Amino acid sequence: MTYVLAHLQVAAAAAEPYPVKAIRLIVPFPPSGLSDALARIIGQHLAQEWGQQVVVDMLHVPYKGSPPAVTATLAGEVALVFATTASVLPHIKSGRIRALAVTTAARSPLMPDLPPIADTLPGYDIVLYQGILAPGKTPREIVARLNAGIDRLLARPASKEAWANFGAGIVIASPEEVDARFRHEVAKLAKLAADSGARVD
Repeated sequence: MTYVLAHLQVAAAAAEPYPVKAIRLIVPFPPSGLSDALARIIGQHLAQEWGQQVVVDMLHVPYKGSPPAVTATLAGEVALVFATTASVLPHIKSGRIRALAVTTAARSPLMPDLPPIADTLPGYDIVLYQGILAPGKTPREIVARLNAGIDRLLARPASKEAWANFGAGIVIASPEEVDARFRHEVAKLAKLAADSGARVD
């Protein structure tokens, strides 16, 4: 399950009608990827709804993630890889990669035939979440308006189909629910890291 991860740069006073100028949507991932594509869909929707330009900026800090691992798998250099659905789904459909399981606790609607790892390792549940963030001091009414505008887009049947084509799913949630999920995931992963004894060298 994947959601778009981006950062909205909001600079507007609570007393002003929002938005009063162009909105900057910062995507910290490589261009032409899933996050880029979904951010542009959301940006276009908000621009049409509000009559203000939404500028999507790619401020990517390079890292070695799913694409190199998938490439190595396709080349036969590695036997097993954990990767995002979006990066491997085309190769699974073409038969170039064999999918073994999903990391979510339940089966994925995108690949319903695949069992979850939790069937073998009870409690295993790793989900790649993406979301849209705003600066901490953004007025609540602006956050609510941004959330409502994005939710209207995500609620459309066409959006569900478009996201599925990217190997992604949609969950519509309030800002409070997103915040609670974020804090839960940080705490869970921090405990896993501590229990494993992993260190940053």
